[in-house]
Amino acid sequence: MDAKIWLIIGGMALVTAIPRLLPYYILNKTNLSQPVRKWLKLLPTVIFASMITPPLLVEGNSLAPQAHVTDLVTVLAAGIIAYFTRNIAFSLAGAITVLLVIQYLF
Repeated sequence: MDAKIWLIIGGMALVTAIPRLLPYYILNKTNLSQPVRKWLKLLPTVIFASMITPPLLVEGNSLAPQAHVTDLVTVLAAGIIAYFTRNIAFSLAGAITVLLVIQYLF
């Protein structure tokens, strides 16, 4: 490959890495209060929920949760399993099992 391509790939990697690593290094050196730490700990869950919720509830341009009942039940089952077990492997296995049972029955 051309050196220009490698420079572009390296630049893109750097631009992607800086916003991820900079907050990590800054926050590691500061002493955050307990409420802020708790809030930051919940952030990945909130981001994940905000990414998966719209496709489950919207069909076209309107709110239509009835179009995704199977998906909603599967996500709900995974959420309940995750809440009680705090284990991603059990949550995924449970969600897959629920999805397979629903598809087999209906």
